[in-house]
Amino acid sequence: MERVMLTVEKYGNMSATAVPVALVEALSEDRLETNNWIDARI
Repeated sequence: MERVMLTVEKYGNMSATAVPVALVEALSEDRLETNNWIDARI
C-alpha cells in the first residue's frame, strides 16, 4: 500500500479533514514529488 495514505490508525476518523491531514503526512514523509497527481476521491 505504498501509494495510499492511511491516517485513521494515528488520528481516528476525521471526515472532511482526512484529505488535508493525509497531504501533510505525505509531505512530512517525503512521499510527494514534483508533478505527482493526487487523487482525493473517497
